[in-house]
Order: sequence, then structure tokens, then C-alpha cells
Amino acid sequence: MQSESLVTYRGYGGSSSYLWNLSREQKELSLATSRDVLDFAAKLQLNNQRLQDLDPMYANPAWALNASFLGGLDESYRHIVDRLELDVPTNKTYSPEQTTPFWSIVAQVVDEEKRLKDEEEQKRSRDREQEDLRVAIARRREQARRCSGCSERGHAYFECITNSINWPLPQWKQERYNCDARGNKLKRDAADQMTR
Repeated sequence: MQSESLVTYRGYGGSSSYLWNLSREQKELSLATSRDVLDFAAKLQLNNQRLQDLDPMYANPAWALNASFLGGLDESYRHIVDRLELDVPTNKTYSPEQTTPFWSIVAQVVDEEKRLKDEEEQKRSRDREQEDLRVAIARRREQARRCSGCSERGHAYFECITNSINWPLPQWKQERYNCDARGNKLKRDAADQMTR
């Protein structure tokens, strides 16, 4: 009865529906229903402030607000939540007064999220640099394999049939490159060109 009279007195209506709506909103709040971590934390804090304005008895204690925040994060934040849970003392002397402040936990999550995004951006940057380096090396190799004697790709000058060091060319090279023993290109007749 006291809560209903307080609700009426504060101008929130004549029933406990406002209190029920606030409780439902708090349960439905999650990172998925918010823009980002800070928006989610602000909505939780605002909801808790509304409950406290209604009656301080209705407000969530600090540990429950922290639990609502950490529980509302999605699976991509699981490693952050696990790390924060390791920071909680496990001895018997722990009391609710030792609860980490809400915005301190939010700041830790935001900092960790920023650190992970920075690491991901650095990894993408390194990958781009490595890919650029691979392309540059492949381009240099391709240019290095361009023969200065015949201007064809795929071999260096010391392997070229036009290089006098390689003369006389073996028969298989003469047939393959259609040249004489000194690397001079032979003219093909029309019938020979059709068969090849």
C-alpha cells in the first residue's frame, strides 16, 4: 500500500504499473537493445535512478547493477567479463561495500573494447602491409625474370638462347624455341604454323 500511495503521490499514476514497467525495462535492457556499451550503461543507470526516485528501497544495490550490466553484454565481451570476475576477491571478508563502482566497470569494459579494436586495426594494417610487400616482391621477381636479350619473361639473360655463352643450343631447345644453333629465330612455313 505504501508503494501505491508513493506512486500516486509522485504523480506516476494510481497503480504499481509504473514500478512494474521499470522492472520489466531493466530486465529487457541489454547491449543488443542499445547503440553501444555506454548507451547500455546510461540506460541502466537512468532506470535505476527512476527506481530510486520512486523509493530508495526499490533501487538496485551496486552489486546488482554491476551484475545487470555484465549480464547484458553479449558473447563477444565474455573474455572481458571473465577477466573482471577474476578481480573479485574470493575470501570470506568480502562485503557489498567493497563493490567496484558501476562506472568504473563500464570504463574498464570500454577501455578493453577500445584496446581490442586498436589491436584488430593494427592487425589489419600489418596484413595490408604484408600483402603490399608480397605484391611488390612478386612484381620485382617478375621484372627480374625479364630477359634483357630477347625481352621475354620467364628467364634471365644468362639462360637466354640469344646469349652466346649458351651456343650451340641443344636440339631440344632449337625445336622448342624454333631457332638455329645460335638462337636465331627461324621462319615457319604456313603448314608448320597450323599444326602447332
